[in-house]
Amino acid sequence: MGRKRTGNAPLAETDGLCACGCGQETPTSNRYQEKNGVYYRKGQHFTYCPGHGGQPAEDRFWANVDKREPDECWPWLGGFRNGYGRLSIDNQSVSMHVFSYELANGARPEGTWILHRCGNKKCVNPAHLYAGNPSDNNRDTVVHGHSNPLRGSDCPTAKLSESEVIAIRSLYASGNETMQSIADRYNVSLTTICNVIRRRSWKHI
Repeated sequence: MGRKRTGNAPLAETDGLCACGCGQETPTSNRYQEKNGVYYRKGQHFTYCPGHGGQPAEDRFWANVDKREPDECWPWLGGFRNGYGRLSIDNQSVSMHVFSYELANGARPEGTWILHRCGNKKCVNPAHLYAGNPSDNNRDTVVHGHSNPLRGSDCPTAKLSESEVIAIRSLYASGNETMQSIADRYNVSLTTICNVIRRRSWKHI
């Protein structure tokens, strides 16, 4: 039976990186314990590295920003997740481009995303950020060249070639082989073969 908490302190939510934004991995708790108003499970990472906590969120933010000229990108120097700067604030992981936008403009409009005019995920210059919708995000992805236009065997993740796809569809159409037998023949998953035959993938052939 797991040990129960006493009092009203919440369980900590940590991702293993120091919440000050330094990018360092935090030590782990050697027991179930309360520290700075939150509980940590045994083996769970602490929120901060020793000596790194206690600063206001805004101070921690600016301490990790390379603030350049007003029209330049301001790179985030702290920790990242999925290419975006992150910082733990009130035990929650917050995207730093969103934090920067709201610091300069107030709360973002409900239902909007904070997007980069510059296309640089590391940038936290509020002049380069705007509130948009998913369609705006898709447009920016293409404009900034973040989409992957490669298809077929030109795509680095392709498991088959164009000639193999044609052969696979012919084999299945002949009625002499099942999808599973074709998957075994080409050493790929059944899902891959199913997607090829149903034209969920390789639609251009």
